[in-house]
Amino acid sequence: MAFRTFPPELDVKVLEQFKLEPRPAERTVVREFNSGVTAGLMPLKDFSKRLALRCVEADPIVGLAFSLPEGTEVPKAIKESQHLWVVITSDQYKLQFIAPNVKFGSYDLVTADFPTEVVAIQRRESFRVPAPADRTLDLVISGSFSSVVEPRIFDIGFQGIGLEFSAMERMQVGTIWSNCYFARGKKSSESFMLEVKNVSDVYNLDHFRVGCQLLKPSQQTITDFETTRNSIQNCLVSGQPQRWHLSVSWL
Repeated sequence: MAFRTFPPELDVKVLEQFKLEPRPAERTVVREFNSGVTAGLMPLKDFSKRLALRCVEADPIVGLAFSLPEGTEVPKAIKESQHLWVVITSDQYKLQFIAPNVKFGSYDLVTADFPTEVVAIQRRESFRVPAPADRTLDLVISGSFSSVVEPRIFDIGFQGIGLEFSAMERMQVGTIWSNCYFARGKKSSESFMLEVKNVSDVYNLDHFRVGCQLLKPSQQTITDFETTRNSIQNCLVSGQPQRWHLSVSWL
């Protein structure tokens, strides 16, 4: 199978930070298996021996089922292991867990018990996540235009944010906005500065997009961006995007 597999992350702090709660963990594993993704299986201590399998089915009670490609040679170290690492990678995160009681059966079917702990690790620190689909996260820019402007947020990262403006509000790379803040309903964050780093769709008659980066942020603003991004990501992973605001520092 032409598929690149990746070893699991083992840093204790990382594992604790990105470990999912039981119910979100169940939903995440079931959703990934239902999508038919490919996973890498490997022994707990020897990541040089890896096997790529297609995820077939996941049920918290029945367990896990994988499909082994016809003619695949299973390394001895994997076939003789009762517990194996399972690592699923995507553009958004690395999902990993230990599958207990792994069995290689007939008809190229591999089964295992449902995992007790699941970790969803953000693969890139700068990775931006899409803004909440319900548009309940607002960014307000005050004092830099003739009136208060609230562009649509389309993604957010640890140190930056992507915004969409109407075609009436032109600006250039290097533009600095000194009074910006997040808002949700009547609650808002402390103000921060943003610098325009790139402008796209400049010839679109209806709108254009702007990539911005934090400029001289306070520690509170850094925390606000990190918790906002992480909370959105965790809720997307757990299948509850509407609950994105529950772990945000400024709310």
